[in-house]
Amino acid sequence: MALLFVYGTLRAGGCNAHLLDAWGAKRLIGGFRTVLPYPMIVLRGRLRCLVDQPGQGYVVQGELVEVPASALPRLDAFEGTGDEDGYQRLFVDVQGDLALGHAHVLQAMTYGRTRTAMW
Repeated sequence: MALLFVYGTLRAGGCNAHLLDAWGAKRLIGGFRTVLPYPMIVLRGRLRCLVDQPGQGYVVQGELVEVPASALPRLDAFEGTGDEDGYQRLFVDVQGDLALGHAHVLQAMTYGRTRTAMW
């Protein structure tokens, strides 16, 4: 299982949340956030995208999901990993809701863009 931090359409209730459910992912209870701030941009007029520039921007709110290794190629294809205008796999440190006992910092995979892939 891989830890995946989702902050957009793959979140519970998002228009693509059903994909993670169909691929056997398990959503962890409570909200999570990035430890460091990251810039967020809007792509194609509607899609939020984290930019891999830690220390700039805003702390990103999201969810943490356990994803089976067998689902990673499907996620990569969905996110357009390897495509010129697709997202890339990134790793971010996240922390959960302290009230729910999520005090530890965890490293999770997420999808976003590197600065060089922006222009």
